[in-house]
Amino acid sequence: MSLHILFDLDGTLLNFREAEYDALASLFNHFSMDSAEENFQLFSQINQSQWDLFEDNLVTLTQLRFNRFKQFLEVLGSDLDPSLVATYYENQLAQGAHLITEAHELMGQLHGKYPLYAATNGIEHIQTQRLAKSGLDHYFEKVFISEAMGVSKPDTAYFNHVLSAIEAEPSDVIMVGDSLNSDIYGGNQSNLTTVWYNPHNYELPIDIDRRPNYQIQHLMQLISILP
Repeated sequence: MSLHILFDLDGTLLNFREAEYDALASLFNHFSMDSAEENFQLFSQINQSQWDLFEDNLVTLTQLRFNRFKQFLEVLGSDLDPSLVATYYENQLAQGAHLITEAHELMGQLHGKYPLYAATNGIEHIQTQRLAKSGLDHYFEKVFISEAMGVSKPDTAYFNHVLSAIEAEPSDVIMVGDSLNSDIYGGNQSNLTTVWYNPHNYELPIDIDRRPNYQIQHLMQLISILP
């Protein structure tokens, strides 16, 4: 039996918040927009709400990419073209290769001992570029990006596709991620062993379907869980 490990990317191995901040800072400068801190927070909130809708299958990825900037620009009272702004933002975001602390150390220790895979909800060209720039790409045997697959976490169809591609049984797979919805709930629904990366030490959810088998506050703590 071989234990297979799936890793979420944003918020687990890649620091999305820093990448998002840098992309927005560049965008605000490029389009001569107000770079007040509250505008960074405003976009982050709108963006997260759109991703939540996407994970619940209430908007498509195409709608998400447009809607987040349409809503953001409307709140700011800007007449900029949302599509133009979205394209610029995505190109800048693709340059964001910031890492979560201990990401390289953990992957270096696991590589060669276990088959490792990336399992991410995201836009293919952005995630592919960020992985390459981060230097994490060579650790993974396969990378599963929702846009390329046509289905996203937490949908069981996403995990069924992954299990088929890696030729593994659910009992032989661990899902590691920071999202209680896409990673933990999704993994639980597909009968995977789930590990919640919880660096802020949030309380465990009441909902049993979103309770992980394990939780860690630091990435290197994963080592102690593995056989």
